[in-house]
Amino acid sequence: MRTIRVSDLPDTFPVKKSTLYVWKHKGLFPGLFVKIGGVLLLDLDKWYELLKHHRTVKATLRRKGFELKSHD
Repeated sequence: MRTIRVSDLPDTFPVKKSTLYVWKHKGLFPGLFVKIGGVLLLDLDKWYELLKHHRTVKATLRRKGFELKSHD
């Protein structure tokens, strides 16, 4: 398991740190976070699995003719 402190994530990370804290608080994406001694860590291996799954779902929906809205 490769981890990084959420507080140490670069500003260029695609998700805001505050969003990650909310996800943890709400119990979203189990296994994505590890808390050790009061420090919130992001499991990078789980993060990459989540990204891969998201991209696969988007590609499948596009192949089936669904248009996905951008949240930019």
